[in-house]
Amino acid sequence: MVSRFHVRTERYLKNLFIEVDTLKSMVETQILPACYAYHGQLAGTVATCKSIGATAPQSDTMNRLSSLIASLLTKRTALESAVHKVEALSSEEEKAKMLSQEVSGAMSDVRQVCDELESIVADDYWPLPKYREMLFLS
Repeated sequence: MVSRFHVRTERYLKNLFIEVDTLKSMVETQILPACYAYHGQLAGTVATCKSIGATAPQSDTMNRLSSLIASLLTKRTALESAVHKVEALSSEEEKAKMLSQEVSGAMSDVRQVCDELESIVADDYWPLPKYREMLFLS
């Protein structure tokens, strides 16, 4: 019974570390670059509109996008901090408990912001399939 517990704990740790690494990689290499590119496009359009004296309705979207990007960066840092705490622990059981509590919560926070970003960033910029595409386009 004890050996099965250890094997399943090791498997749990390995799977969750893979999920964390995948999430961090997706945020760093796909989501943030797409958000930065779209934000740059909006900023350029807003600047052009303001330079000719026209109103820029895109500025609200740009400001919301800026806020969400800042939130994602903060939550990504919190996730990395939680992962470092787990890696510093010596007991696999303690690691599993902390992964299930703090790290899973931090991952959920990152995903929540990414879901909001998905609804704002234009389809041309978003590198991943959107939920509506997966559900309604087969």
